[in-house]
Amino acid sequence: MKKIFVLFSMIFMISCSIAYGENVFSNTSISIDCVEGNFVIEGSFDCSATDSANYYVQVEVESEDGTKKKTDVSEDFAIAKGTNNFNFKTDIPYELQNVKVSVLTENGNLICNTEKKGVRSLKILALGNSFSDDAMRYLYWIADDYGIDSIVLGKLYIGGCTLEKHWGNIVDDANAYTYYKNTSGSWVTTENVSVSSALKEENWNLITLQQGSIKSGKPDTYEPYLSDIIDYINSNKTNENAKIAWHMTWAYAQDSSVEDYNNDQLTMYNSIVSAVEDKILTNDKISYVIPVGTTLQNMRTSMVGDTLNRDGRHLEIRYASYVAGLTWFYKITGLPMKSITYKDAAYNDVFYQRPYYYLKVAEECVANALEKPYEVKQSQYVANNIPEVLCNKIDFENADVGTIEDDDFTALGICAYTDHNANMSIVDLSNDETYGDMGKVLKWNPISSEAEDIETWLTIPLSYELNTNEKL
Repeated sequence: MKKIFVLFSMIFMISCSIAYGENVFSNTSISIDCVEGNFVIEGSFDCSATDSANYYVQVEVESEDGTKKKTDVSEDFAIAKGTNNFNFKTDIPYELQNVKVSVLTENGNLICNTEKKGVRSLKILALGNSFSDDAMRYLYWIADDYGIDSIVLGKLYIGGCTLEKHWGNIVDDANAYTYYKNTSGSWVTTENVSVSSALKEENWNLITLQQGSIKSGKPDTYEPYLSDIIDYINSNKTNENAKIAWHMTWAYAQDSSVEDYNNDQLTMYNSIVSAVEDKILTNDKISYVIPVGTTLQNMRTSMVGDTLNRDGRHLEIRYASYVAGLTWFYKITGLPMKSITYKDAAYNDVFYQRPYYYLKVAEECVANALEKPYEVKQSQYVANNIPEVLCNKIDFENADVGTIEDDDFTALGICAYTDHNANMSIVDLSNDETYGDMGKVLKWNPISSEAEDIETWLTIPLSYELNTNEKL
């Protein structure tokens, strides 16, 4: 599997000379990267090499609290006259942050070293359209919430832009794009930007590509434009280690008419997968695929259903865009999955009062897509099958009382009710959306069950952690 991305990088240059015997070492440098979740050490040094000898790289990593320590040592490398380049991928996972790297002769003499806490960073440029705009909408805040220290995101946008149109703009060096950039939590917009200027503006770690959505399942529309674009990027990027990834987009909602795919969602999804397998996986210049299309198709098998599009094609802003962002983040970084607590103040919170288990559905479907990016996997979270443990992760006593939201809650098939004394019920409404008929009770703290009293209760979202007042 092609999955390589530099998550963070530290480079140190040392200009002094060190001599052992007649060997003189100078112009030393060390970089510390994270590839596929593990530390990778790269560097070089110059040597007069009048004495033959070997050297090795030693990596010592310690957690910030000092409780975890790991050491890994490379094989021996022969010292050559002139410039010596080394590359050592360790077995040490990224979580252990304080890194000490030493390059030593076989006799234990120090050639060069560095000791510093790793600075985790993301620098991503998307050459795309409205679908990359949707998928990256919350990526900055997801990365920030996870603990990424330095984040730079760029989006080159033309609505509906295809690979063919991108290539034409590159050939003409056209100032044809709206360029969105985010370095501090806000997207800054610049009009009339070219691919060449955006590409050279930063030392990007990753550049993503995608096909226009209507042509995403048509492999005969990819070439020769895809190869031409890749060659241009590799010839003009300012970071020689920058990777190229493919954003696999999604099938439209079932009720969105698309004659190109027989007006059928699964036909479109399968066509997209086939195009990726035919044109992307066979291209060794593309490091990996970000399988957003599969994440969303997985979610459509859950109780969330086919509700992920705001207009049949583009993503529902508050939830589906968030899930697409999770897919980008975890695929690009290779980091272990954990709950992201980010809330977007512009929309109250990113789940817009979605129940707690919506986050669990998102995490499940992202994980399934990363494990099997080109096939749909049935979600365990289906109507009338909400695991009890999720229902119990609600702090009824301390939760703030919200307001009733018929569309948000009854359509999902499960609601939470409280009276003014904080007594609480969780009720399955999937068989009857009226409040007068309680349906199947999943959890019950006895209060009056008279139908006329039910109308006076208020609903809150199922989005509270056990024994806390904070929403997810």
